[in-house]
Amino acid sequence: MEYCIRQINIVYDLVSKKRNESEFLKLFNNALALTKHLKETRNMSNPQLNYKILYYEILDNILLQITTRFQNTDKLIFLQLADVSKFKYYSTNFPVNAFQNLGESYSDIFVDNNKLKVELEVLYHDEKYQDLHHVYDLVKIFESSGLKVILPEVYKLFSLVLTIPSTSVSVERSFSCLKRIKTYLRNSISQNRLSSLAIISIEKELIDQLKHTGAFYDEVINIYTSKKNRSIDLQYKS
Repeated sequence: MEYCIRQINIVYDLVSKKRNESEFLKLFNNALALTKHLKETRNMSNPQLNYKILYYEILDNILLQITTRFQNTDKLIFLQLADVSKFKYYSTNFPVNAFQNLGESYSDIFVDNNKLKVELEVLYHDEKYQDLHHVYDLVKIFESSGLKVILPEVYKLFSLVLTIPSTSVSVERSFSCLKRIKTYLRNSISQNRLSSLAIISIEKELIDQLKHTGAFYDEVINIYTSKKNRSIDLQYKS
């Protein structure tokens, strides 16, 4: 997590340093040398000014997107608790800041902080978990060995870490899907129907996989016909 935050700050600083007259002229002259001529713009009387405005608009948009998308990274410091590469270090240096951050961000989920801390300390001191590569490997061990019952708070924490999306792309894609489904002509669609259609559209890859299973269509028909009596028989009744 610390590495990601550093990289975000590096990119932000790099783009910010490009936002000046000298950097624009350098880019403009290089582009002019490559193309040999300027593409027509709306203001041909001063095309350089036109491209300069566009240059600053693009940089400002990038900076705005970085700020907007990563403004809550300070709330994700608790992800360091699940950094398996640091378990050996954590065995002697418990990540207090990350633990406090978890309590601030998810106090409604992790009520017993003392129990969670004890479970984490037990896990950090166990050498057989210090050579893993990813928290996903640890979760698989928890599920196969029954450790999720012995260390339930830690299992809850790692499950949370694995379900947090790294970007907002999936969320934005879901909203785009809703725009396609709930059109002007479908503005009276019920909430349940809208949710069902959205799930089918969002999870279309999973639906395509299920279609190749033999029982898929039979299960769909059984569920559909069991809802209420239909005017026609959709099932053969002996």
